[in-house]
Amino acid sequence: MSNSAKLEVQALARKIATQEIDPILGCRAIVGKLRYLDEHVIKHEAFLTIRAIESETDDLPVGPERDSWDRFALAEKDRELTEYLAKVAQAFNEACLEISEGRPWP
Repeated sequence: MSNSAKLEVQALARKIATQEIDPILGCRAIVGKLRYLDEHVIKHEAFLTIRAIESETDDLPVGPERDSWDRFALAEKDRELTEYLAKVAQAFNEACLEISEGRPWP
């Protein structure tokens, strides 16, 4: 396991929890770092939650890719995203808190 990856993942989770970064971009960034963490760590429930959210939102435009979307289609995707985030908010926030506090690590 890379200690720098652990610190990066904790920082990303903290930024999601404090709304400093887009939650889906942050979630995608965390998932991108999982390959640098120990297998037993990424099986922690908090990381399973993050991976599930990333998977459920992989078709939703965030970040710079939004610029190439039709505004009407984008409005529909934004509605989907808002509804989804409201549905998973508690689990998402708890997962980010657990990760930022280092709970998945022994």
